Amino acid sequence: MDGVDDRTARLPPSWPARAVVREVRGHGTATVTVVAPGPDDLIVSKLARLADKDRDYIAAYHRARPLDLAVIQARVAECGFEEVLAQRALAFLAGLPSPPGRATAAPVRAGAVVPPHPAGTHCAFLMDEGRSVSVRAWNEAAGLYDILDNPLGPAVVAQDGTSAFRTDGEALTQEAWDAHPCVRAARHGDLSGYPRPNWTPSG
Repeated sequence: MDGVDDRTARLPPSWPARAVVREVRGHGTATVTVVAPGPDDLIVSKLARLADKDRDYIAAYHRARPLDLAVIQARVAECGFEEVLAQRALAFLAGLPSPPGRATAAPVRAGAVVPPHPAGTHCAFLMDEGRSVSVRAWNEAAGLYDILDNPLGPAVVAQDGTSAFRTDGEALTQEAWDAHPCVRAARHGDLSGYPRPNWTPSG
């Protein structure tokens, strides 16, 4: 098992919501928290590099367990790859054989832009096949990213450019949001008012 950090692979911003988290007890009393990204997110990270071994891995995975290419394409869009990387990744996906009974996924259309948001304390979710994005804060009690909130930008963005600002789930005008104490603190790097999962880096 190799230890990695958040700089090891390029993953969609929403990957923590699909990650598998396990507490593993080692020798003695030591306990390690193991966080594994979901399979589709790992595929996206390999598409970012797309070395020969990545191509072989993706093709082998697709043969054994056919990928939902529309989902992978949406995750690539969520990652915000540079144009050259995105085109290379989508071209490779388009060349994968379609499993019997499943149509080839349509090319990715321009979708909603993921707004800037704090890492770790918040997570962006691509919705409606990429037509909208919501940013949610970590809910410590529920153990989920489920509170609409973003101190660095809109919490909801639609494909047509419309957006909504929310703090702790409360809808605000942009002016009220701009003056909110949490927003002002976040602009200075102070996110102390937001909890984060114990498996994310404190960065």
